[in-house]
Amino acid sequence: MSEAVALRYDRQARIEGWNQDAISGTAMTIVGLNAFTEDIAMAAAALGIGRIRVVETPYDTPCQESPLLSLSAKPSRKERLEEIGKNLGSQGFSYLRAHMKSRAEDYFLRGSNIVIDASGRQECRALCLNYAANHGKGFESVCFYNRGLSFSLAGLPENPFVTHEKNGADPIDPVTAMIAAGTCLEEGKKGIFRERIERKPVTYEILSPLESFSEDYSGINALVVGAGALGSFLVPRLAFMGVRKITVMDPDSVEEINLNRQLPYFDAIGEEKARVLVDRSRVIFCKRRKFWRFDKPEYQGIADRFTERSSVENFDVVFDCVDNFETRRLLSGKSVESGVPLVSGGTSHDSGQVITYLPRKTTCLNHAMELEKIVGERKGQREEASCIAQPDPSVIMSNMVTAGMMVNEFRRLSNPRAFGEPRNTIKRYESLGMNRFGEMNLGQPCHNEVTK
Repeated sequence: MSEAVALRYDRQARIEGWNQDAISGTAMTIVGLNAFTEDIAMAAAALGIGRIRVVETPYDTPCQESPLLSLSAKPSRKERLEEIGKNLGSQGFSYLRAHMKSRAEDYFLRGSNIVIDASGRQECRALCLNYAANHGKGFESVCFYNRGLSFSLAGLPENPFVTHEKNGADPIDPVTAMIAAGTCLEEGKKGIFRERIERKPVTYEILSPLESFSEDYSGINALVVGAGALGSFLVPRLAFMGVRKITVMDPDSVEEINLNRQLPYFDAIGEEKARVLVDRSRVIFCKRRKFWRFDKPEYQGIADRFTERSSVENFDVVFDCVDNFETRRLLSGKSVESGVPLVSGGTSHDSGQVITYLPRKTTCLNHAMELEKIVGERKGQREEASCIAQPDPSVIMSNMVTAGMMVNEFRRLSNPRAFGEPRNTIKRYESLGMNRFGEMNLGQPCHNEVTK
């Protein structure tokens, strides 16, 4: 393994029990072509999965492609996915078409350690299960993704036929597809490392929108603080959804060590994260501009820290994507003072959490996390944002999931009629938990904040 490649995977190699050779020796096959397929294929490439095969079927429902494919100028969806996948580090990427209806077609699954059915079709699920049953030696896991705004994910359940109850014909939501992709890749990783896998299907739910993916976010002015592992997933999704005004603050530049989990930066080493992220998110917005009332986004990248002198007053929503408590405390205080909603996300290599502050409705971040106490205890200790200065274990899956949860909390803030108002809870993702997703009530909201 070259020094550059080793550096790229350094943060996940720091996870206890990690085996990058096992990852690079894995072959993954995904049946069905849609935004979920593309998200998991790109994430698997960044993780270092050795061989990735996508099998498109004639029955795949037409749907929007993953936002990051807009960064390729190739003419076809297949070519865009292949180019981005290779740029992210895929050692072997193949793409083919098949009906995937008969037992004979399990030929296209052969050699796979992981099989993922993203088609939503019963016959595909049966084919994948039969393949898993007949090729147990060397086979690690099989997952099924039931499509829609919410999702259910099953991996070799005790009763596999529960996954056959209905075809997944619902529209694919690109935000929830990203959450499902991160969750599914985590389950596949457990199979590779032979970790304990809960047999209970994973479920994630939000209220279905009344307007079927046609929400208008063009009038929102958003501030995103942090362009790292969370921000790099969050901002492109906001652009894809049509948020026309976005300001990104981050003092760091792209490092090789970021590339296992920060997908938009695959060819931007040494450049300012904030500028690269807004430039590439602008491309995503403009390729979707026919859906929005405005043609030109107003995106700004600021290569600087959020400090006491910074303001949030002119924004409609603030996203906390930082990795240090001092900046998080500042963001919480500024949001309370100005009455601006705040969506805060934090991750570790195997979990993530999201807290939403809605003035006079939910608990502020400072109270929810006791930030003043934490910062006081660490007073005098310099907290660096750079990955080189802060070498903690980190991997792509928990960041994908948490960033997607943050976008869905933004939907609640912006469109409560369709998605329901944010709840006064901590939303949790636990990759090792029985249910994976859960919430913890924060008790009585704070009532001493001003409203905007």
